[in-house]
Order: sequence, then structure tokens, then C-alpha cells
Amino acid sequence: MIVAAWNVAIAVGGYVLDTRGAGVLPWSLCILLVACLVVVSMARLHGFLSRRALSILQGIAKAISV
Repeated sequence: MIVAAWNVAIAVGGYVLDTRGAGVLPWSLCILLVACLVVVSMARLHGFLSRRALSILQGIAKAISV
């Protein structure tokens, strides 16, 4: 999966360089950075359970295993 993502990044970078020139590369990097920050913040909010939710799930699992 990481190799495919790397190949896509190289292809997109080559396309940007070919069509827009090197002057656009820093701006496209800023756009990519903002997109990555959005993904990371969403993963932080929705990807990990809170301690309360984790304790509830552990209680349910304990009740089922008895």
C-alpha cells in the first residue's frame, strides 16, 4: 500500500511540475499539509476510544465471558 501511495505521489508531483512549473510546488505542498492535518485531527477524534467508552466495552466483554 505504501508503495502505491509513493507511486501516486511521484506521478502527481511530476504532473504538477510538467503542467505548472516548479513555482507551484511549495503551494501544492501547503495544500497537502492542510489535508493531512484534517485527516490526523479526524482520526484523533474518531479513531481512539475515550477511557469511559473503553471501560464500558471491557465491562460488556467481561459479562459475556462469564
